[in-house]
Amino acid sequence: MKRVGILGSTGSIGRNALDVLEKLENFKITFLSCHSNIKELASQVDKFKPELVGVIDPTAGKNAGEFFDIPVLIGFEDIENALDYVDILLISTTGTGVINILLKALDKNIRIAMANKETLVAFSPILRERIKGKEFIPVDSEHSAIFQSIHAGRREDIKRIILTASGGPFRNREDLSGITPEEALRHPNWNMGKKITVDSATLFNKGLEAHEAKAIFNLSPEMVEIVIHPQSIIHSLVEFVDRSVIAQMSLPDMRIPIQYAFTYPERITSPVESLNLIDIGSLTFESPDFERFPLLKLALDLLKEENTLPAVMSRADEIAVDAFLNGKIGFSDIYRIVSKTVEAHKPVKIEDIEDVLQAEDWAAEYARRLTK
Repeated sequence: MKRVGILGSTGSIGRNALDVLEKLENFKITFLSCHSNIKELASQVDKFKPELVGVIDPTAGKNAGEFFDIPVLIGFEDIENALDYVDILLISTTGTGVINILLKALDKNIRIAMANKETLVAFSPILRERIKGKEFIPVDSEHSAIFQSIHAGRREDIKRIILTASGGPFRNREDLSGITPEEALRHPNWNMGKKITVDSATLFNKGLEAHEAKAIFNLSPEMVEIVIHPQSIIHSLVEFVDRSVIAQMSLPDMRIPIQYAFTYPERITSPVESLNLIDIGSLTFESPDFERFPLLKLALDLLKEENTLPAVMSRADEIAVDAFLNGKIGFSDIYRIVSKTVEAHKPVKIEDIEDVLQAEDWAAEYARRLTK
């Protein structure tokens, strides 16, 4: 029986994971956590009966004990105690606050099902070495596709990886002025959280995924390529030195990569509908438009950096997207804020976690000033 813990069980990935686990045998949910949605967490606890729960936000967690008759861990530091109760940890939170939990879980040889982008981007120089030889299974559909496709050959024979992007809701829209949050949140293919959906609209999400791929698979920047694939059927591809290209295909449903991260190396019947290529009809591909989506270009330009610039870029985007969703800035201002924050930052070589955390704090403060 595999014991599973979920950091972020009330978010989109967390809810999909619970749907998957409900149908799997030999897996037991022992830990669930939320950021602040205690009401939904309580509903999940009633259904899945974990041994303990966590609330990441200390303010929200202050009175959380009133809702549960099992131990409640409050804040990231306290939540580290949940690692003694899990064999598999799904990390589906946003932001980099989870870094210490991730590192301690790796030290304990807990399988990591990783669905957190920001931590991989910000701490890439540290994590590339720490995840070697560990059970670190990516949950993003693109990185799961790469993980699966790589097994068709040897790591040293990889020529490049090709990350596919849907193009988001504005792929064919020439004028990107006046875009509202409601429009940006209408992704054509995926049902995701608000932040990642806006990042998909700016294509910044694909830039983050390039950084993730570099960290997870220890790639050089030249080995990462982005291709627009509107149908979201091919989730990514790997080309080997003999020019063979291996792709992973499925309908766009996050339950497939989530389940694979839990059951690897086994494959178990999925609740997802089978892919019917006749119904799909055609698969098309385009080059990304860097002029209309400059955030993607900025992220790719920073792939070569082995310092705090990627962390600053990612944190500034968090601030800018939040400001956009709250009506404080326009859609195009997201790029303005992120790029100006990156330009103003004096990069620091990453020696330890504190280097990144200080850079993120600086970036958040600088970006907030720009939003005003």
